[in-house]
Amino acid sequence: MAECLVFQVILLREGLAIFTQYEPIGSGGGGGGSMFLFAGTGQEPRCAVGDVATSLMRHPKYAGCKLLGSMRRDRVDEAWALCRAYVEDERHKHACVTDWCVAAAAMLAERRVVVAKKWWLLPQKTPRGKLLDRTSRDVL
Repeated sequence: MAECLVFQVILLREGLAIFTQYEPIGSGGGGGGSMFLFAGTGQEPRCAVGDVATSLMRHPKYAGCKLLGSMRRDRVDEAWALCRAYVEDERHKHACVTDWCVAAAAMLAERRVVVAKKWWLLPQKTPRGKLLDRTSRDVL
């Protein structure tokens, strides 16, 4: 099954989205895909799932994005179901909609639905300034 890039996208005055890009921009298509949009307030978030014909990076209210990793295309529905269940779960409360989106993205990574390749991640520094290998299990 095809691997798709997954981004966290900020849309001004609309909300934040976790966006799965089915086709790369410049591949003859517009970079379309599927998104899970978080909007509203932290106390009462609204969420919506939708397919988009072109990349959210081309959206008129696009304000920035962060690459989260990749996901198999056949797992998109599962990812959105997990996000919806996370938002609806009374145990998960966050102060703002940004926190909801960040927490849902972390949950997808913990469950290995979204996988970040090692070379995508920036190296971390130890307190002594040395670079820490991302595969290391050492606790600082």
